[in-house]
Amino acid sequence: MRIVNKEFAGIGSGVQRTRNEDGFIAVGEGHELHYIRAGKEGGIPMVVLHGGPGAWLDEAYKDLLHSTEFDVVIYSQRGCGLSRRRGEPMRPSADQGDEALMRYYVERSLYVSEGNELDHQIHDVEIVRQHFFKDQKVHVLGGSWGGALAMLYGIHYPECTEALLLRCTSLTELCGAMNPIDKAETESQRLHNPCFVRLENKIRDLVGADHYHSSNLFLHLYQGLYDQLEDGAVWSDVEKCQAALAWRIWNKSLQYTRITEGEAESSIYSDLEQNIKFGFLFSKLLLGYAKFGRPYFREHLPQLAQNSDCNVMIVHGTNDKICPIQNAYDVFEWFSGEEAPNKLESGKPVFNSDHRVVLLPVNSGHANDDTGMWSALSNIVRSAELVALAARDAKNEADADVEIQVRSAATRILQPA
Repeated sequence: MRIVNKEFAGIGSGVQRTRNEDGFIAVGEGHELHYIRAGKEGGIPMVVLHGGPGAWLDEAYKDLLHSTEFDVVIYSQRGCGLSRRRGEPMRPSADQGDEALMRYYVERSLYVSEGNELDHQIHDVEIVRQHFFKDQKVHVLGGSWGGALAMLYGIHYPECTEALLLRCTSLTELCGAMNPIDKAETESQRLHNPCFVRLENKIRDLVGADHYHSSNLFLHLYQGLYDQLEDGAVWSDVEKCQAALAWRIWNKSLQYTRITEGEAESSIYSDLEQNIKFGFLFSKLLLGYAKFGRPYFREHLPQLAQNSDCNVMIVHGTNDKICPIQNAYDVFEWFSGEEAPNKLESGKPVFNSDHRVVLLPVNSGHANDDTGMWSALSNIVRSAELVALAARDAKNEADADVEIQVRSAATRILQPA
């Protein structure tokens, strides 16, 4: 359950604002991104990036940012959510049956995967910024894969990036419980997670026991979904949908500190089309992880810190099974050039020496609505808002001391009572 800090509402003017704007923006290769707006029209620019890759926008962010001074664009990435690609296959009528519907799910997933690589995703953030905010810098808020995308955007467009707000950030690699190369973690999943057992059994059955290797789990999934299996075998539409859904159920089971197999399954089966498409997009976009993985961030985050005035605010679950908190440690160190303390206390923020980087650990899992995460995120957003307002006042008054003083005050918001 999401709980927003009560002090968060009504910052600035205190006027309640309603933003009902939504629409589509063309970004190339026939793709059109679905977006919604939140916050204050003409306020501090912000772009919100969802996770995955392959998920879709979460309208809860509209409520989170509703009463802030931020002018917010929240969008679904290429092929995700309501985002679309011109010329998509037509959805079959209900009387054509389940077989036709499965065919449609597969055909649409394959179609929106075209012209959809990690490089496209990075550039799309800049298209969104230019379209809505012209020459203004933006705050970029991203969770999970969206955190990695936010950092990749900052690295490619440092002159356009005001601040990065990262929730349970990925480093564009498979890690934690989702790293099939980690034999110990894989064995633990076999013993303790029935959702993983279901996925592994499904993939092994589809590729054949002689061809299956646990370390190649995601390669098998990609090859099967995209008809790239080495032995030339082709999965049926139903088999592709079953495999994609089995992956999503396992993925969902890892997002929370406490969730049953039935709860994970029920959540995924409530929207078959989006979750099947998620499986296709995720497995394909994994191909770009090698280019933009941990070594890439280790090399380029120090350059972003040096070449910009960007701030980085990180909130991360100490029990995150998908993106371990080591990711947050690494981002803190690579951007600031300083190591975070070896021991972190939940709810107690850690700052670097000039307060450009803050890490707020929270006793939570990976999902933004897991216990404690939403409230911690609201505190990060509130602090970012006050820092941005201080920077604006300092610029207007040509007084750097104002910014320094208010930045210090804003960071104290994150301190435990």
